[in-house]
Amino acid sequence: MNILPLFLFAVLCVFPLTAFAQTVDELLKSASTTSDKATQAKLYKQAGDKLVAEDRLGQAADAFSKALAANRDGFSAAERVQMAIYLSW
Repeated sequence: MNILPLFLFAVLCVFPLTAFAQTVDELLKSASTTSDKATQAKLYKQAGDKLVAEDRLGQAADAFSKALAANRDGFSAAERVQMAIYLSW
């Protein structure tokens, strides 16, 4: 079995995604230091998504609330509904 294609896939697709992944703390710090509301909102949403994945729903709700407060119109209706669902938990 030739493993070269699998290796190339891992190097080109998987590694870059994990190499640039930010932690929740990094996302929250970046969000709190930027003055651009659109960027701030996206960073808070990313942090909220990561927190949901870690089952830290209270902290996720806080991040989603800050994301919506920063730039509500920067999100699609589906994204706003999803964040609202997490806020309701």
